[in-house]
Amino acid sequence: MAKVGKASGFDIWIGKPEQGTQADGLGGGVRLATLVTVKPTKITGVVNLKDVLLMDLLWMKDGKVYAAFEVESTTTMTSALQRGSNLPAGTMKVMVLPEERKVDYDRKMQSPMFREFFTSQGWQLLFFDKFREAFAKHKEDTVINELFGKMSNVAVAEEAVEKQQSLGF
Repeated sequence: MAKVGKASGFDIWIGKPEQGTQADGLGGGVRLATLVTVKPTKITGVVNLKDVLLMDLLWMKDGKVYAAFEVESTTTMTSALQRGSNLPAGTMKVMVLPEERKVDYDRKMQSPMFREFFTSQGWQLLFFDKFREAFAKHKEDTVINELFGKMSNVAVAEEAVEKQQSLGF
């Protein structure tokens, strides 16, 4: 996602905890710190800069956050909402999930507080495998907002089988 943002003309900030890790697979084994192109000390309209700089990925331009990404493979989805609440209204916020966490996401969306905040703050959902499929095909030309809310074809088929099994078919 950082490579897509950079190719789209954005400066890239990757959260400090993630900078020491390596992007394997489609990431080409690159250390994430090497993708950072900006080190913000102030961001226009941001409250609690320290919390925002813990977000997994920021696409920035002219001292403003254009898009913020929170990758939630093991941490709580609620923490993403908390960090994102420090961004100005209108900032694109994306929660990135592995397809197997969709059940957790659906359960969270049953909570009025989570659902209302997710919706009112304009959060979008991006699934890992759908992004991987698109990135494998289009590389840095991947259009992320065309992928929001869509699961990979394999994940959709698996979800249908699980639903049938739960209904006793």
